Amino acid sequence: MRVRGAAIVELLIGLVLLIVGVAVYWWTSQLFWIMIYPPPVEKQILDVLPYITWMVGAVLILDSIRRFFRSK
Repeated sequence: MRVRGAAIVELLIGLVLLIVGVAVYWWTSQLFWIMIYPPPVEKQILDVLPYITWMVGAVLILDSIRRFFRSK
């Protein structure tokens, strides 16, 4: 795959990850958890998951922009 093609695929994957992060954030805000201490591990994972997907998506988008401009 050429550099420009890889950059486009990377950009699309980054955009999909940003959208998935928004969907997971909305879904986790709708969940109801019983208030116990300490909170379940699943709740902690779901609370962090949107931010992780947003960071990975942003890194992929920035890297694809860098690749696209370097290929010219």
